[in-house]
Amino acid sequence: MTKENENTAQNRSMRNYPDLLTVKDIQDVLQIGRSTAYKLLQSGELRALRIGSIYRIPKTYLNDFINTNS
Repeated sequence: MTKENENTAQNRSMRNYPDLLTVKDIQDVLQIGRSTAYKLLQSGELRALRIGSIYRIPKTYLNDFINTNS
């Protein structure tokens, strides 16, 4: 699969999610576990917004992470 095809498939799958994703959402999209998701968030490798103790991840941040790490 070419890079362009991967991005198109990624955009199609992301349409089903809200603009602000939860940790569970990023677990589903990235197919990673809860601990790994929190490690990415706490390290700053995956940017996020914090509302109190709750993480919310804008789709654009997740897309940037995927594009940087693919």
